[in-house]
Amino acid sequence: LGADVYTVDALHMLGIAAPPEARLDWNLKAIEYAETSDNERARNWLASLYNNTGWPLFDEQRYEEALDLFQRAVPLREAQGNPENLRIAHWSVAKVMRVMGRVDEALAIQRGLEAEQDDPGGFTLEELGECLLALGQGEKAQPYFARAYDKLKEIDWVAEDTERMGRLKSLAEG
Repeated sequence: LGADVYTVDALHMLGIAAPPEARLDWNLKAIEYAETSDNERARNWLASLYNNTGWPLFDEQRYEEALDLFQRAVPLREAQGNPENLRIAHWSVAKVMRVMGRVDEALAIQRGLEAEQDDPGGFTLEELGECLLALGQGEKAQPYFARAYDKLKEIDWVAEDTERMGRLKSLAEG
C-alpha cells in the first residue's frame, strides 16, 4: 500500500505504549521493518529507533548491542543535519563506551562535544566528570560534577532522582 512510514510509526508507538516487558520487541520489529523498507520516509525513522531501542538494551546491561545501535545512529543523524540530535547520538555512544570500560575513547568524544558548545549541557558535563573519575582524576572531575549539578537540578525529571543528584553534589564537593 506504500504505507511503510505509517507501519514503522505504529510499531514505534507500540514500542512506547506497550507494557514495559514488550517494548523492546516492538522497537526491534520497527527497526527490522524500517531497515528492509524501500520507502525513504520509513528508513528516516532508523536514527530515532536505534536511539530509542539502545536505551532499554543499556538498562538490561546489553552494552554491546546498545553500542551497536547507537553507533549506527551517528551517520544517520549526520545525514539529517540536526546538530542537537547528532550531539545526542555521539553522547550516547560515549556513555556506553565509558560503562564498558572504554573510558579514553568516551572521554575523547565527550571532550569533542564540550569543545563544540559554548555552554555544554549538564549531561555532557556529568559524563566528562564520570570519565575523569573513572581515570582516577577525581580532582579534575570535581568542577565538571559541580557544573553538571547546577544544570541538571533545573531539569525536573533529573532533579527528582534524589540518588543521582545527591551523588553529583557529593562528587562536586569532593
